[in-house]
Amino acid sequence: MRLYGVKRMGELGGRFWVHVRCRGCQRRACIYASSLAAKMGPAADLDDVKERLRCTTCGARRPWVWSMAEPMEDEEFDELIDFV
Repeated sequence: MRLYGVKRMGELGGRFWVHVRCRGCQRRACIYASSLAAKMGPAADLDDVKERLRCTTCGARRPWVWSMAEPMEDEEFDELIDFV
């Protein structure tokens, strides 16, 4: 289930996942929200996360980012993300 209207890491409460898809090469990642909150702080929002992510394969910036209650089971996720 996608979480509409939830933007700040603190609102996700560490129970949710942040999904990321590279706009360049389409690689994907699923990151536990509490990991992002620990790196960026609970006041960081999904736009802040988007600005700091870079694909380690193609170097593209500003991926698609959304939050969900659970990871997508039908997809295999790549390890994609570096913070810059």
